[in-house]
Amino acid sequence: MAPEPEVEPPAPAKGPKARTVARTPGETLSAARQALASNDIKAAAKHYGALIRRRSMVEDVIADLKVAVEQLPDTAELWQALGDAYMKADMPAEAVEAYRHGLANL
Repeated sequence: MAPEPEVEPPAPAKGPKARTVARTPGETLSAARQALASNDIKAAAKHYGALIRRRSMVEDVIADLKVAVEQLPDTAELWQALGDAYMKADMPAEAVEAYRHGLANL
């Protein structure tokens, strides 16, 4: 008797891809502040970074991050985000200083 051909099992059904929900700048700023208040530095840096890349609410981002780095001076991610925000605000001297602080805390 001939061997039966191997049949591959069907691939598992994939669920819907997680979609990124478009947020308004105000919602993104609120999410960043909430993450920071929860001490979720990575999420806060991600949300602030999204605003910085879009050049949205950069003055508010700078104000928030200045307070954050005063409270958490050893947090490189926040210093980097502050440097990025300063760069978008055409404040290169302040950006360099923020980046220096961030590098010192790696």
